[in-house]
Amino acid sequence: MVKDIILNKILTIAILIMASAISSCKKEGCTDDNATNFNSKAKTEDGSCIYEGGEKSATVQFKVNHLVNGEPIEFDNMKYTSVQGYSYDVRKLYYFLSEPSLKIEGETISLPQAHYFDGKNESTLVWNVNYNFPIGKIEEVGVRFGFNDKMNDTINFPTFPAANMSWPASLGGGWHYMQLEGGFKLTPDTQTDFYNTHTGPTDGNDNSFFSTFDVSSSDYSVSGEQTIIVTLNIELTEFYVNPNEYDFTENSFIMNKQNIQEQIQQNGESVIDLESLIIQ
Repeated sequence: MVKDIILNKILTIAILIMASAISSCKKEGCTDDNATNFNSKAKTEDGSCIYEGGEKSATVQFKVNHLVNGEPIEFDNMKYTSVQGYSYDVRKLYYFLSEPSLKIEGETISLPQAHYFDGKNESTLVWNVNYNFPIGKIEEVGVRFGFNDKMNDTINFPTFPAANMSWPASLGGGWHYMQLEGGFKLTPDTQTDFYNTHTGPTDGNDNSFFSTFDVSSSDYSVSGEQTIIVTLNIELTEFYVNPNEYDFTENSFIMNKQNIQEQIQQNGESVIDLESLIIQ
């Protein structure tokens, strides 16, 4: 009896030690040592980082417009034509932007933050960056579509719907950059087939792309506690045409096709454009 009690206590202690070790390995927190609440024990970034600027500082807000052929997107409408002549529509558009970046007075500030966008959900189309930027003239604005290797390995999205964007461990793990889906018809009389343009870190490769915009020729100066509103145009057509032509019939599913992921990455250089920059 006494022996059983001792064995049970030993087993309980062992389980507690293992649980503590597992918890420690998965500890979440701020992993950026530039933040005021940097946690050296955190292994997984949870988006909680807090930053401070100078006495006078500005916040940044990113807004996005989604376009197809230069016009505002109309979801669930078979009105678009691919470069091969197929009719197609857009039914789903989920993606991440990360690493918001501003160059002010010669200093580039790039942050390990990210935001989830859902093309059909207007509440997700505005990103308020968690940082107080210093005053001065803005010379450059930048943002990444997807994640670089480090962020893909460390950032965490514990709640839905962003949590649905996980990338299969068998294909490298981490997170989708984008889920762009819809239907297409080879001719008006044929049945509707479906395409799934899912981009991400196939086999551990960094297939993201970073877009920068030089605004140094304009007088965008921050002089106090203001808001910098950056509006971006996301032209979805460019994912499929420039410089690589994408055929829905050959590439309906591409998560395991690194060569196609690279082609879309190259096409991404012309996807994002700066619509406007307003300081107010």
